[in-house]
Amino acid sequence: MQYVYARGRITVGELSEHLGRSVKVSRPTLRGLVDKGLLVWHGSNPKDPSQYYGLRR
Repeated sequence: MQYVYARGRITVGELSEHLGRSVKVSRPTLRGLVDKGLLVWHGSNPKDPSQYYGLRR
C-alpha cells in the first residue's frame, strides 16, 4: 500500500518487479486489495495493456 500511495497507481508488472515475485502472485494480491475496498481497478477489459490499480478516494 505504501508503494501505491507514493506513486498514486500501480500495475501488476510494477508490483511483480517491486516484490521480486511473479505476476501469478502479484495479480491476486492486487485483486484482493480491490475486494477489500482499498484499491480500484482501472481498465477497459482484463487484457487491457494500460490497466492499473489506484487508491480508492
